[in-house]
Amino acid sequence: METNNKNAMKTNFNTLKVVNQTAAPAVIFDNAETAARLAEIAANIHAVNTAAAYKSDIEKFKAWQNANQKETNETTLLEYLTELSATCKESTLRRKYISLRRVVSVENPAIFRNFFKGVTKTLKQEGKTMKQAKAMHKDFLTDICAALPTSAAGIRNRALFLLCYYGAFRGSELVSLRWSDITPIDKGLQIHIDGKTGAMDKFIAYKAVNCPVAALKAWRNINAGEYVFVKIDKGDTLQNTPLTRQGSN
Repeated sequence: METNNKNAMKTNFNTLKVVNQTAAPAVIFDNAETAARLAEIAANIHAVNTAAAYKSDIEKFKAWQNANQKETNETTLLEYLTELSATCKESTLRRKYISLRRVVSVENPAIFRNFFKGVTKTLKQEGKTMKQAKAMHKDFLTDICAALPTSAAGIRNRALFLLCYYGAFRGSELVSLRWSDITPIDKGLQIHIDGKTGAMDKFIAYKAVNCPVAALKAWRNINAGEYVFVKIDKGDTLQNTPLTRQGSN
């Protein structure tokens, strides 16, 4: 019965209409190999920048600690964050706290939860609020999609990028996604996920340009396995194992 349902789902998925799309711009690099690596590089930018910020946070804390002859404990960490709260944004303070927990043992995390509640309230009273991180600009998304090769890996990555962009999925949700979680509807797709906050459905609509539904359909024509996003070897051959959040293939 389960097999029949999967076959029916695949048949329904393959009957999806594809909205006419405006042609994507030409690849933005002369070297095709360089262009193909753009998506991989873009995906790693955040991780590299975060690691560099963590390292800088620890170095600055140690310098302050040595200058003030402080021991390495949570009391010192609280004093340090309190001092910084006069000039740092709340988002910066939270990042520093996460960074410094790598070198400071926090035995009473409730102290810091209350500290940040106080910081939030104080900033509101001062008319300061946390700034929402800027989303990726659609032009940059278009450049990434245009730079992807026409290989199996390129088709997969295009679907992955567009689904992530328009659906705001977590990495853990994407790598665990199965084709059986996807249901075609009149205006696009309904995707069922079991996320950190519980089970829910997300709806992905057709788009005139860089359509996530069309990209996913193109990928489905190649990948007939159970998982939506699977690993691909260096020979551009699909594997039966799903991607992992740390994986690179």
